[in-house]
Amino acid sequence: MKSFKAANFSLKIILLLLLLPLAVPFLIPEMGLAYSGVTYQLISKEKIIALTFDDGPHPIYTPQILDILDQYQVKATFFMIGSRMEEYPDIVKEVAARGHLIANHTYTHPDNLRTLSPEKLQWEKEQCQHSM
Repeated sequence: MKSFKAANFSLKIILLLLLLPLAVPFLIPEMGLAYSGVTYQLISKEKIIALTFDDGPHPIYTPQILDILDQYQVKATFFMIGSRMEEYPDIVKEVAARGHLIANHTYTHPDNLRTLSPEKLQWEKEQCQHSM
């Protein structure tokens, strides 16, 4: 009987540990939902919106977007491709100088990240980070 109670208790502890990450957003709502350091939801009493732009920098469109954002005093996040950052470093510097966030969008922008080996995926992320 003792071993049954110990096994039952151990099972409860294991279930608690497995389910705890799912309960955090409800237990500590100010943390929001986050997995692997990426935030998917931000809890706020204010109505907010996040503007993001992908696949840049682009020599024509990125400066135009920056001018429009400045006109309305809005900040955004630019998910930039590493190889394009190396091609247009002055645009990258301008985005940062105007107070926008620059984020990693891989180095070559592969069609499907799920088809990459873990090593190739790590290289894509690290190479892009190096370009930043």
